[in-house]
Amino acid sequence: ELARLFLAARLPEKAKEKADLVLATEPRHEAARLVQAALLLGEKKTAEAKRLIEALHQEGATAPELYSMLVSISARDKDMSKAESVAREGVEKNPDNMRLRSLLTSIYMKNGKQDAAEQVLAENIAKKPEEIQHRLALADFFWSTDRREKTEATLGELAQLEPENETNRIVVAEYYLRKKEID
Repeated sequence: ELARLFLAARLPEKAKEKADLVLATEPRHEAARLVQAALLLGEKKTAEAKRLIEALHQEGATAPELYSMLVSISARDKDMSKAESVAREGVEKNPDNMRLRSLLTSIYMKNGKQDAAEQVLAENIAKKPEEIQHRLALADFFWSTDRREKTEATLGELAQLEPENETNRIVVAEYYLRKKEID
């Protein structure tokens, strides 16, 4: 766990040191091997990282970080079909992980599967209706697919979640201002 914290804190030397300590006594330790893979990716040793990540996947690892790395590598290799199937599997194994759900949505959009992307975004709202970001992501989706009425409806829902919540109203107003600048 310390290795992951050091990795998150952008201290790769310390992360490697802690991961190596764990791997010295437990060579198949999943979390330490994931840290190792992340370090390899950071060092641009993609082929080596890919072998390690795929081995972990074959062994049945289901950590969200594993799927994120596999999706990233597949997309980098321009294999969007594999990226999509890996992201879908990641969401199936980790249904509450919003980062994987977001990756899946992005891949669906890149693969021209707008209906599937919209479904994931709607599921995100159903899972955590109080999260402003999910409604904004859905509004962005509707905006990017040129469905202004649905954008308006989604933002209206956000404003009505807590009508007395000043923050929600500010977020909606800022959204409109940003979009007006883009158009």
